[in-house]
Amino acid sequence: MRIHFLARIALIFIIVSFLAMIGYQVYLKASAPYQTIEASQVTVRDSYSATALVLRDEKLIPMVNRGTVSYLFDDVAKVTNGTPVAEVYDSYEQVVLKHRISLLEEEIRMISEADDPGVTEVANLEAVNRLVLAQIKKMGTAASKGVVSGINGIKNELTKQLSKKQVITGQAENFDSRRLALETEKAELEGQFRLAQPQTVTAPDVGYFIGYSDGYEGSLTTDYAQNITLDVFDMFMEGQNQGVADPAQIVGKIITNYNWYIAYPIPNSSLSEFQKGASFNLNFLSIGVSDVQASVYDIITEKDGDRSLVIFKSNLMSSELASVRFPEIELVYRSYDGLRIPVEALHYSNEEGYTGVFVQEGNVIRFKRVIPVFQGEAFVVSEIEQSDSSRVQLFDKVIISGKDLFDGKTLE
Repeated sequence: MRIHFLARIALIFIIVSFLAMIGYQVYLKASAPYQTIEASQVTVRDSYSATALVLRDEKLIPMVNRGTVSYLFDDVAKVTNGTPVAEVYDSYEQVVLKHRISLLEEEIRMISEADDPGVTEVANLEAVNRLVLAQIKKMGTAASKGVVSGINGIKNELTKQLSKKQVITGQAENFDSRRLALETEKAELEGQFRLAQPQTVTAPDVGYFIGYSDGYEGSLTTDYAQNITLDVFDMFMEGQNQGVADPAQIVGKIITNYNWYIAYPIPNSSLSEFQKGASFNLNFLSIGVSDVQASVYDIITEKDGDRSLVIFKSNLMSSELASVRFPEIELVYRSYDGLRIPVEALHYSNEEGYTGVFVQEGNVIRFKRVIPVFQGEAFVVSEIEQSDSSRVQLFDKVIISGKDLFDGKTLE
């Protein structure tokens, strides 16, 4: 009974001490003559987002015979007329066999490289660890973005580096038994695969090949880059994702024009931001692709209405860009880098003739200049110039409240 009583007294003591500590901290904060905040670095962007329309010149590759398609490229590939781009097999099982044999060949190659005495003798454990972490990071990035192309390459490189690490650290002398098992399995599968007689599909033109069709290849061509209207744009927007292509009848397509276009709607109030030939970086939010360089090809305006169409031109290409048709795009007009300064911290000095802030340096208050490059409602962005000590600097303790502030004041 006495033990329970003492435990209760101890608990009460702890609670009272904790509340007293919190109260003391609140008192110190309330009684402090000045409240400060560290000047932090920030990037502010003037941007606008809208759903756009992609225009490309494309030639479809029809499926001649029924079967299962196995593509010879994992990503968009530059091809010429007659380049093999895919194989059509009689059954899905044959494609699985081909894929499994390819994976076994790659794993055998990786193990052979990791088991090469000339490689492992000079390999540095720290360097190998860095390569392992790099591949894990790549895999994590790909997973977070939902990107599957190239994932096998990352996995194989990771396998190779982990195998090297096993040899270097003495966890394995070699991988002869593993290699033998893989080669045996590969030989068995090749015996089954010899019966396959695939039909080879070749590129009908020069350009970029992609094994995908959305049904708009014949309608949304680059011809619209010069004569599209807002009414036509709206018509396609209302009917988006209603392409007429039958994937079962199409092997893929060739993007025949390296230049492709983007019809981007903007409010007329922003027209002054665009001039023909000006370059911009476009962020394709819906597919996670950023900083796609494009230039203003044309600006289509109409007398009535409050919108216009900016036609961008680009020649960059990837599997994501080649397959998108109605992307959500963020367009960045300008960006500002500098120090974030709350507006309540700003003061105008009649003596100095400029706007600045009071900062606390030890027990002395100093007045430092602010050079605004962006003005917001709650804060300004001040230009960074480390060589000028008269300007506010990163991590300066900026005073946001207090009375009787002046340059050189000593705090007690």
